[in-house]
Amino acid sequence: MIITKETEYAVLGLIGLANQKEEYTDVKNLANKLGLSISLLSKIFQKLAKDKIIDSKFGPTGGFKLIKQPQEVTLFQIMDSIQGETKLMKCFNGKALYCNPKKCYMKNIIKTLENEIDVTLKNTTLERMMNQ
Repeated sequence: MIITKETEYAVLGLIGLANQKEEYTDVKNLANKLGLSISLLSKIFQKLAKDKIIDSKFGPTGGFKLIKQPQEVTLFQIMDSIQGETKLMKCFNGKALYCNPKKCYMKNIIKTLENEIDVTLKNTTLERMMNQ
């Protein structure tokens, strides 16, 4: 499992939204303030809006805002929105031709690790990341 640049941008962007006083924040201004790519942050925010983590509004007073409080948004939700389901090994998501699940000696330990990672991601909120 790799945390992608897109997920890192999503976290930075969401923290930026959480710290804004305005109702809606323009993605261009936020990206410039954070030193991030405007086009990439825009695409990321579209995914987050589709998954109801943030809201979007068009027009001159439009932009993006958090729908939930920072303590209600988890790293698991963010990663799921941006990266989709993540697995430690390709054979567990059916993408590897070489894997034979019946003869896999690592299956149980990897599944345990994935479950522990999921618990940690679900317990890590945006608020917690903001306060570190």
